[in-house]
Amino acid sequence: MRELGKLKITLGGSEEAKLAKDMFQKAAEAGDSEAMVLLAKNYAFGIGTEPSFASAKSWLERAAKRDNKEAKEMLAVMALKGG
Repeated sequence: MRELGKLKITLGGSEEAKLAKDMFQKAAEAGDSEAMVLLAKNYAFGIGTEPSFASAKSWLERAAKRDNKEAKEMLAVMALKGG
């Protein structure tokens, strides 16, 4: 599901971005920490959804709890920037 979502983002277009976000969401809810990071980026940048800093941070925190290095790094950057 996560890989198909990446393909949808690569292909572009708002409908494709929404589909990708939905795919990341399903994979993230199933416990895929990489999908959690990808979903967080969708929320952070408003790709396929309305931007939501709170949702982005929440998904990054969930991924970090699963020991996802990228999520931990992104949370550290957010903390340095006051987020």
